[in-house]
Amino acid sequence: MTSSLQHSTLRSLLKEYRCADTAIKYILATIAVLATAFIFLAAKTACQEGVWAGIKALLPLSYLASASLLAFAANRQIIHTNIVRESVRREDVVRVTHHLLAVVTDLTNRIHYTEQKLYDEKTVPVILASNATTISDRFESLYDREHFQYLSKESTQLIHDLSGSIFGLVALTREMASMREQNPDPSYVTKKILPMAITLKNTGAFESIKSNLNNLDNELRALRSTVD
Repeated sequence: MTSSLQHSTLRSLLKEYRCADTAIKYILATIAVLATAFIFLAAKTACQEGVWAGIKALLPLSYLASASLLAFAANRQIIHTNIVRESVRREDVVRVTHHLLAVVTDLTNRIHYTEQKLYDEKTVPVILASNATTISDRFESLYDREHFQYLSKESTQLIHDLSGSIFGLVALTREMASMREQNPDPSYVTKKILPMAITLKNTGAFESIKSNLNNLDNELRALRSTVD
């Protein structure tokens, strides 16, 4: 419902602007007809009662024209301002959603990489640690307050839900990378570290994170579609 309303906002504003513009044209045409009639009346009055009387006969027309034009010009200006504001908002939505979609895609890829390499005893520890740091940085960028003015309640909740899972995964990955770096002996890695990775996998942590990221991606694409 909200998406449909957002999608039609600019179209409605443009329609209002065109209606206001058309109304002003009709008013000008009406004033032109009335002006012609008043000019003939003023000319007749001037001939019968003098020039000053003829000028006075035109005063009602000037008041009517001024008041009408000012009212409709103000209305059109308000609509124009709203159109500009809506256009800027739509540009911001496109910019924000494109950025967040790129972040979510990168997070998804890095989580998948971590899931695959965490169980591989040949993976270089420093790569795991570096990837964990990047995941943390990418996720923190989702919390930029500039983004939240455009995000839906569902998107905001998904980001909050991901917070604990991402933090736990990053902390555990760094710890396991540190343990492997301090004791790279294959038997130690096999007996002490890989079981931790298997336990993490069995908890469904990776699947939960990837599911939430996928849902967040869908929400962002839905938001982006409102300005197409």
